[in-house]
Amino acid sequence: MVGHTFRCGTAGGFQPAPAGYAAMTVSTDHAHKQHSSPSAAEAPPAGAPASELLKALLAPSSRDALAHARAAIATADDIPLYWTHVLQPALYEVGRLWETGAISVGQEHLATAIAQRLMSSFYPLILDRAAPRRGALVLIVSPGELHEVGPRMVADCLELDGWDVHFTGAATPADELEDMLRRTGAIVLGISTAMLDHVAKVRLLIADMRSRLGRPICVLVGGRAYAGARESWRSVGADCYAADATQATLILRNVVA
Repeated sequence: MVGHTFRCGTAGGFQPAPAGYAAMTVSTDHAHKQHSSPSAAEAPPAGAPASELLKALLAPSSRDALAHARAAIATADDIPLYWTHVLQPALYEVGRLWETGAISVGQEHLATAIAQRLMSSFYPLILDRAAPRRGALVLIVSPGELHEVGPRMVADCLELDGWDVHFTGAATPADELEDMLRRTGAIVLGISTAMLDHVAKVRLLIADMRSRLGRPICVLVGGRAYAGARESWRSVGADCYAADATQATLILRNVVA
């Protein structure tokens, strides 16, 4: 913990940020102004990169999806933009099509598997970057959920930005999470929640981890569960909220120094 200054809100006991940081660290309004996230409710327009990737995901064609990504990603610096503005809206549309019955659950699972394979193929670029310099961060999927692609995008982008990221994926027991937070000395806990019904579990988990650790930790939340009401994240006791991987990177640069 030595050497790190927290500028989160007061939910976790941190000191409020200086005036210049207030918008980004607490309400994330500044981050929204700097970076506009794709809407989960809007299908990507025809001819847009996300629409072209969507075609490959639904074909389904791993070869076409990977070729599309390779044409856009030349270096590691291109990954956050592609994840946020191409892959994320394409997967949002896959989810919407499944929810409306336009595609089957099997098609949705296959499209997700292709997306995961695509992301894995670019991980060597992330590993080639400089060693972590910002501190340890543990990122998990909300209790009761299996949606891992979105938080994995966040994990990749934060790792590129210098964080020592420990992404546990889904179904991490509370005891194991506490142990990981202690062993890594994590200064940030990130929790991704896709389903609105699971927000109450996030509130309980955050309170439980703060009680167990007995030390300050910055809690960042995100996911589609908060998309309908941008301020709803405050009710779970988190310190910050990010709508996507790029916002998470911007926010954490300013809440932990």
